[in-house]
Amino acid sequence: MGSCASVMMGEDVRIAKIMSKFELVKPSDAKPGLARVVGRVLPAEGGTVLTAPWSGRPCVYYDLLVEEKVDTDDSSFWQAVITEANTVPYRLVDVEGGGVAVDSQSMVCTTLTDPCAVEDSRLPSASLVALGARYSLQMKRHNFFEGETYKRYRATERAFVVGQQCAALGVVAHAAGHKSLQPMNRSLVSKEDMKRGQWTRMEQMAWNSFKQEGVFVTSQPKLIGDDLPLLPQAAVPVMLPPQPVVELVAPPGSKPGSTCLFPLPDGRQLQIVIPPGVAGGMTFMAQI
Repeated sequence: MGSCASVMMGEDVRIAKIMSKFELVKPSDAKPGLARVVGRVLPAEGGTVLTAPWSGRPCVYYDLLVEEKVDTDDSSFWQAVITEANTVPYRLVDVEGGGVAVDSQSMVCTTLTDPCAVEDSRLPSASLVALGARYSLQMKRHNFFEGETYKRYRATERAFVVGQQCAALGVVAHAAGHKSLQPMNRSLVSKEDMKRGQWTRMEQMAWNSFKQEGVFVTSQPKLIGDDLPLLPQAAVPVMLPPQPVVELVAPPGSKPGSTCLFPLPDGRQLQIVIPPGVAGGMTFMAQI
């Protein structure tokens, strides 16, 4: 069973040192063996797309952290109230049509990406309030002097958005005319390899601290480069994430073709046209 993991403080430096020791190659030129492959992110052929839970962007990986400010008599600190991460299989593609598959659900993919949505304010945005409602957060509190006020929150979301440029370090494998990225381990780089590659002591320590088989994936510009011909952003197909489906009950007196408003749990209202064959009091399924 695979997993997706974001890096802890300090680990990002080690991963960056390791990835920078390998030349960038585009998918069309990737040969079997250890390589840093760069391309634009697309879902696996016939695969699905995720929706980033806060920003709503179509993606193949995301992680989300929402924290609440907790004040005590002695100190104050941030406490995690929402942590979520998810991934689906995807591929890195280039302008020549080449692609390398990354089955992120069957192996450990350690991600190195900068935050793409951040909020830290005393008054939460409407999107953060809607997110809190989906997770049933009690975001308000009663203050004797101020009445009902919002608690203090901060949130960070990171994602590999469809069409974004990313680089992945792993073992390129060829099978049945397709390329895929397989897990790597420390044994793939020997002391002799490090000597020939003029690895510094810090770079060697970074590689030797790598304990778990897997791949490294990053969207950081310094590890992607800008001198390889990649698929133009305009050529990336528009991928729409799957829309959630809800069960609704047609209001009394409604009939096919009627336009009705339905309240959603997060406070929004959904305008839906009653489908054919559905009358008042009958249930039907609708996409949000």
